[in-house]
Amino acid sequence: MPEFIEKFLNLGVPAWIAALVCVIIWNISTYVVTVLDKRAAQRRQRRVPERRFIFFAATLGGVGVLVGFYSAHHKTKKPYLLVGVWTLTIIWAIVIAVLALMRLF
Repeated sequence: MPEFIEKFLNLGVPAWIAALVCVIIWNISTYVVTVLDKRAAQRRQRRVPERRFIFFAATLGGVGVLVGFYSAHHKTKKPYLLVGVWTLTIIWAIVIAVLALMRLF
């Protein structure tokens, strides 16, 4: 195993903090993709498929997608897409809350 990976794994960071950092980075990435897709739409360039935004939301990136949608005024007139992203984001929020509560007991 490469030395930098061993150093990273031996930092002693709790797993939940590492997971939280990964989710934050993923949401920043999904936000950037959403804003870049808005820019591509304005310039009539190649676009990100809508199913990719659903994928982002299904993989814990829904907050970034929603912030991107509303801050860039992008795809807010597509109710099926908004409902899908909101639904997946809420489901993940519930799952994470339940897992957090289970850890406390």
